[in-house]
Amino acid sequence: SDVCSSDLKYNAATGSKLKAPAPNPKTKADEGRKKSFCARMGGVVAKSKNADRAKASMRRWNCGK
Repeated sequence: SDVCSSDLKYNAATGSKLKAPAPNPKTKADEGRKKSFCARMGGVVAKSKNADRAKASMRRWNCGK
């Protein structure tokens, strides 16, 4: 999946494995990642009083479409 340069720098510095959003998944793994992310963020939006950041991330992932 696509990873931007800032993610690569962060991953190299921390040993992490961050991946970019998958709004249009091409693989089964990315489909599962999107479904899981949208379900998790949906709960954050529903329970939060100020969920602007969560809503923005859901738009980037094309959740609800």
